[in-house]
Amino acid sequence: MLNLNIELSSEKEQAFLNIAKERNVSKEKITETLIMEFLEDLEDAKIGEEAYKEYVQTGKKSISADELFRELGL
Repeated sequence: MLNLNIELSSEKEQAFLNIAKERNVSKEKITETLIMEFLEDLEDAKIGEEAYKEYVQTGKKSISADELFRELGL
């Protein structure tokens, strides 16, 4: 188990506490959710960057959305 100590300005702390109260969720649960979402976003970004590198290495060319719409008659 990881224990964290986070220092926030009083303004940010109050905003955080207000959100917890409004949503009827503990501070710990909000913090855990935020950390997990952040880690998932980092993983998604990593996967996206790797996919883009693979795409670039293939040498394939993309087309603009306007070109695609024209091709589809939209």
